[in-house]
Amino acid sequence: MELFHLLEKNEQRQIKIFQFLLKQPRVSEKEISQRLKIDRSTIREDVDGLSGHLMPFADKLQVFYDDNQLLLHRLGNVSASDIYYEYLKESVKYIILMNLLEHGSFQR
Repeated sequence: MELFHLLEKNEQRQIKIFQFLLKQPRVSEKEISQRLKIDRSTIREDVDGLSGHLMPFADKLQVFYDDNQLLLHRLGNVSASDIYYEYLKESVKYIILMNLLEHGSFQR
């Protein structure tokens, strides 16, 4: 099992949007919509979620809209792995998995 699959579907999309922005710091909503096969309202929701996960890195990263373009402004060095881990450590499935690995069982 890949750790990526421990994330909810919307979180997986948010990670993909972030990866697009790392490759190309300016991406249109239309391009994201076509690549992920989602509508623009879903993109806006995902960008809001992504922005929330980026809060610990606010001094190094900013994601914002300029018309229908999504932009990533990097002010420091943050890797995709850093962001990915930020998502994982808040994922309920990941927390349960880590607890099972650490303790061998899990009580409700």
